[in-house]
Amino acid sequence: MPTSIASFSLVSTAEDLARFTAFYFQHGGLSDAAYAESLRSANPAPADAWGSSIPDEADISWTLAWAVQEIGEHRVYFHAGNNDEFRSFLAYSPDRDVAVAVMSNGINGLSFLSEILDPLIDDITPAAVWWGYEDAPRDR
Repeated sequence: MPTSIASFSLVSTAEDLARFTAFYFQHGGLSDAAYAESLRSANPAPADAWGSSIPDEADISWTLAWAVQEIGEHRVYFHAGNNDEFRSFLAYSPDRDVAVAVMSNGINGLSFLSEILDPLIDDITPAAVWWGYEDAPRDR
């Protein structure tokens, strides 16, 4: 088996992932055309892709570079991953110009993701539920 596969061999810190995300959303060295194309919604996400469903209030789709959650006029770009018990989630809010990355080494380690990110990013619950990190939305 290869020792380095991009989909699961990245070694990083949450701080560096947040910095990378912030850099990316400042065009990250891309031309204006390449940057715009990388963020164009290309494919709707299958509602039940991860064994959960997308809550009704949100649309989630894939761009060439990110997943994007839209609730009304509000967008949050995000990427998530899990390898066995390790979980990660990073998100960027263009409205607030904030990037956040969270990592955990426990299978339920991100079960409270929206409680961490909502004050910083805005409502991330639909993406967290769809990705299977949280149960159905709770009353807040």
